[in-house]
Amino acid sequence: GPVISSFDPKQGSAGQYVTISGRGFGAKRGADPNKSKVYFGGTLNAQGQVVGGVEADFNFPTICSDSIWSDKQVIVKVPTGLTTDTGYKIIMQIAKGGGQFWTIDTSDLTPSEFNFDSTLSLAPSLCKIEPIIGKVNSQVSLYGEYFGANSEDYSKVRFQLNHDQVGAAVTFWGVDPEAVPAGTRKPDKAVTTVHQNAVTGPVKAVKDIDAKAGNGLNFKVGVCSKSEECGTGNLCCSAGTPYAGECKDITGAKKTEQEVFEILEDMKKED
Repeated sequence: GPVISSFDPKQGSAGQYVTISGRGFGAKRGADPNKSKVYFGGTLNAQGQVVGGVEADFNFPTICSDSIWSDKQVIVKVPTGLTTDTGYKIIMQIAKGGGQFWTIDTSDLTPSEFNFDSTLSLAPSLCKIEPIIGKVNSQVSLYGEYFGANSEDYSKVRFQLNHDQVGAAVTFWGVDPEAVPAGTRKPDKAVTTVHQNAVTGPVKAVKDIDAKAGNGLNFKVGVCSKSEECGTGNLCCSAGTPYAGECKDITGAKKTEQEVFEILEDMKKED
């Protein structure tokens, strides 16, 4: 069955994003009555229902709708209904189908509870990285909320082991002017390249002199071998093409590799 291996960050206020990592969460959250759910606090009753917990918030920018729930990583927002500044166990009910659920929680982790602190300001939070695999020096875009104003010194994209991209290496930081689909809430966005010393692991957005950082999202440094590794709406370009081993966005319509290749060739000519 499913397992929670970690959650990050360990504390925050309402609206803060939290990444829950593990396995067996399922590829999609699903729809009622088979929708997987996440709670802060609560206990299980005899019927296996969560009582006294507050359901996590899933109100994310639309661009993140495909990336907040996957088999090994789920992103939630701390809900507004938590009334006391204290620790809350995170409980997940993972749908099996037929209205049945696995129930797992963070009791075996250290710390075992998320510390809700209403006095904390919101740290930069991520709900999408595109692509989720990339080579050193290849471009990567991060989407989320609470990035704040761009600062030459303090707006950073932090790769695993504290390898930071900052200053000129961060080519965009702010509200995404091209929010997709049109008319939806615009996420914050940062664009940079994969740090030359980056290794596989969580990537974070960092702001301010005190280096506020929220949740991390997993990023693999290297090349893809099949499109399933690249996430929804992306294609792994195959050997023999100019972009071999790179994940490329093909959203809009499901295009064949040849069509994607031609689109990319056209884009290169325009450049």
